[in-house]
Amino acid sequence: MAVRRPSTVAKEERRPSGGRSMSSIDVDALPAPQTGIPKKKNVFEKVWYWHKTQWRGANLFECLLLVAVALALWWVVPSGLPPKTWHIFVLFLVTILGAIMEPLPMSGVCLVMLAIIALTQTLTTAEMLSGFGNDTVWLIVFAFFISSGFVSTGLGKRICFYVLKLVGTTTLGLAYGFCLCELILAIAIPSSTARAAGIMLPILQPLLEEGFSSTPKQGTEKLIGKYLVLVEAAANAISSISWLTGGAWNALMAKFMLHEGVNVGWVEWAYSMAPVGIFPLAVAPLVIFLIFPPEIKKTPEARSIAENKLKEMGSMSAGEIQMTIVFIFVVLLWILSSMLKDIFPFSTAAVASVGVACLLLLGIINVKDDIVSNQGAFDLLIWFGEKGFFDWFASLINLSGMSPVPVTILITFIFYATQYAFASITAHVSALFPVFLSIMQQAGVPMEMGCRALAYTTLSGHLTPYTSSSNPPLFAMGYVKTGEWWLLGVILFVVNMCLLMSSPSGGMNSSEEGRPQSAKESISISTTPPRTSYLEGAVGGACPPENKPTGDALDSPTNVREFRFWSSARRWHRDVWPGIHIPVALLILGLGLVLWWLVPSGLSPQVWHTFVVFFCTIVGAVFEPLPLTGVCLVSIALATLTGALTEDQVLSGFADAAVWLVIFAFFISSAFVATGLGRRICFIVFKYLGSTTIGLAYGICICGVILGLGIPSATAKAVGILLPIIEPLLKEAFQSDPAMGTQRRIGIYLVMVQNAATSMSAICWLTAGAWNALMVKFMADAGVELTWLGWAYSLAPVVLVALAAVPLLIFALCRPEIVRTPEARTAAEERLRQIATEVATLGVAALLMLGVIDVKRDIVSDSGAFDLLIWFAVLVMYAAQLEKAGFWSWLSGKINLRSLSPYPCLCVICLLFTLSQYAFASITARVAALYPAFVQISVSAGVPVQVACRALAVCTWAGHITPYSCTSNPAYYGLGYVTSKRWWLVGIVVMVVNFIILVTVGFGYWWILGYWK
Repeated sequence: MAVRRPSTVAKEERRPSGGRSMSSIDVDALPAPQTGIPKKKNVFEKVWYWHKTQWRGANLFECLLLVAVALALWWVVPSGLPPKTWHIFVLFLVTILGAIMEPLPMSGVCLVMLAIIALTQTLTTAEMLSGFGNDTVWLIVFAFFISSGFVSTGLGKRICFYVLKLVGTTTLGLAYGFCLCELILAIAIPSSTARAAGIMLPILQPLLEEGFSSTPKQGTEKLIGKYLVLVEAAANAISSISWLTGGAWNALMAKFMLHEGVNVGWVEWAYSMAPVGIFPLAVAPLVIFLIFPPEIKKTPEARSIAENKLKEMGSMSAGEIQMTIVFIFVVLLWILSSMLKDIFPFSTAAVASVGVACLLLLGIINVKDDIVSNQGAFDLLIWFGEKGFFDWFASLINLSGMSPVPVTILITFIFYATQYAFASITAHVSALFPVFLSIMQQAGVPMEMGCRALAYTTLSGHLTPYTSSSNPPLFAMGYVKTGEWWLLGVILFVVNMCLLMSSPSGGMNSSEEGRPQSAKESISISTTPPRTSYLEGAVGGACPPENKPTGDALDSPTNVREFRFWSSARRWHRDVWPGIHIPVALLILGLGLVLWWLVPSGLSPQVWHTFVVFFCTIVGAVFEPLPLTGVCLVSIALATLTGALTEDQVLSGFADAAVWLVIFAFFISSAFVATGLGRRICFIVFKYLGSTTIGLAYGICICGVILGLGIPSATAKAVGILLPIIEPLLKEAFQSDPAMGTQRRIGIYLVMVQNAATSMSAICWLTAGAWNALMVKFMADAGVELTWLGWAYSLAPVVLVALAAVPLLIFALCRPEIVRTPEARTAAEERLRQIATEVATLGVAALLMLGVIDVKRDIVSDSGAFDLLIWFAVLVMYAAQLEKAGFWSWLSGKINLRSLSPYPCLCVICLLFTLSQYAFASITARVAALYPAFVQISVSAGVPVQVACRALAVCTWAGHITPYSCTSNPAYYGLGYVTSKRWWLVGIVVMVVNFIILVTVGFGYWWILGYWK
């Protein structure tokens, strides 16, 4: 809070005439102000100051400008263009302007636009989410994952040092070494920033400062520093055009090319673009040498430094060797899949996913660090625009009177120059590439040539210090002035355009003849393995004396060698091997191979093979040789490699509306944590209900129900919000601590209540559990459409009745010693006074605009959401494909319960479905594996589908039955309050009572609603 300072300080705040600083003036000698009150700011100044210092959301002034542009254009529909197409363009234009002005980071802008598209009904949900299932986008995402291997193993730096060692004896050779490094790294690293700032900059900076003493601070930047920094900036931009995986924007261009009938795979891109791209890459060091000649011409120091660094790194590690083999394998498979598509029928995205799978299985990349935490890959999944507008716009610009070559030169020149208006190559491509393609097509330019010529000009990232995301780190080194960078940018602009027009290898001379057909596209993936708990207890090291073999077994040399071998193998697997859990993986592989050939009658081999891969995925989710995300990535790689599913089928789950409902709910749930609103809700409930133990238990149940409205993660609710409240409450307020032997005071009771409340409250609302969206998808396949409201009024009352019985039931089973709990109410009141008031808002777009959630912190860095996106989309895809293929109908026909009437039949099915939770450590995995099958079995036995879907959905409340059956349970079990035996006992009793409530209250309630008819 600001405090009025005395008049002496007020004098200091006055600015004397003459522009002198206050440090040179005797403050006490100044005349006192007439009023003693500083000049008041006008309204605009106050708003500006508030916006600058306090407002943490989107830039309001830029947002108002974008809204004004949208409103001004929205109603001005040009003749010849449907209103819907024009509205799509207006929103697309505003998105591009937002990417340039950045009132929010680009991902935030796109998420806000998705919300506006949904509100205005400009696109359908399927159209809006279609880009997320695009194979070319996922090719780049997989390439992002592969690139992590170059960084984590150190192979990227080793390659660079090898190159510098071979060609680094002269300044020009050193420059070409940097160009060659960028060209090689661009094959597998689609992020220009990762190449420049992550790999090359840590090599370049010490080389200049330590090897050549060329630093801006000493005024010696002209020795060699300025030259090499400019070469690196140019090489980074130019090398991106040589390979499809060289830049994230290349995926966008490939998508737009496909609209024009030009299907470019990795190999087609390489042989038609790399030769053209090598020319500017070879010329750039010479041009820069002439414009900014370095004072140092010989550089033996570079070779010495490279040799020393290689000595420090030692011989190639196992990880580097494995990374090299996988990298070569992926490149060869890209080539073979294009040239010999009958033998290798894989798409470029499928090959990339296989590479990711191999790296995950070998432990070179890690699921947690390199997959779900890969912000660059998650940030790439953005919305793609429609094309109808571009055809109309191109028809207004008539260049048909010119021949194709002059038109191509003119268009590519303009497209190259427009990069000056963009601070992102991706935004530049998104905004203008399809427009210019359409203009070229209308003018009669062959699209094979036009697409490639236009793609060539995306090497324009070198133009200014801001036109590529990799330039600012290089510019910040201080070697190059702004004017020098702009001057060189113009010169290279002219040189590169001349090279484009004269290139004999592609560009203007590209044609469709002789171009090999691209292989049928498919996709596969893989994951990285964390070690499971039972692995940590595996045998390692010598056996204890009491367990050593004795007698003849010990004396036998063969047995001794075998014992030593297996003991060493176990130690190596436990302590050294970073990859998949090999014994479990072999078990799953063996199971899959056995089932693969046992195709039952009535099913096609392809459908059965899809089920086998799906079944092995579920087994992998139970035994976890890798985290669930890794298991799913490996499974879809196998599905595409074996031909069980096509690429489009594999990626269909990523564009599913049910998946994105949960993803957006995850983003919204970040606001509960970021603002402290979740904790505030809990403390308010405890304040009013926490005076007794029973009241405190009901408070926990109510908190679970309320938090479920906006948090779809059971772990986030139970572990992220409630656990930090409950644990100190038990130990500090009630002195109930297992370490003190006082867990019976109240700890056992409240932990068991919280455990049951977490899984049961997740059924109340559609957004309360990730698996609910999965069930809604399956319900829709069965003909039952459930909205959020429909879910709430048909399921919440049944669950609330059962939830109301839980505190009383567990009170009887685990009677606490403390019955009155005034401490809880006091603690809640104290915490409420400490928590500052925050604002709760609805919707991801509103939360972003208001700054409640942050794009970098809560969106692209939300590893939980990205993790969920991958494995949840894969499970949705498998279940949907099996449904379309008729597998669940076939399976239900094999299980005949028609002899039972609907009521007892449904009772049996619900009981079996509930008991199946004992076999799963994940509710989502159980739903994905069994829910559609049990629905089909119920319906085929004559149970009304409306009742069957809802009854089985309620049965997912069984996540409380064991310490492992829900992801939030281990955290509470780890507190030590409840023994495993007690947990299982309470779980069984609560499960029985819940089942009775379901078949009485639940079935009766649905009869009243008319679902049994």
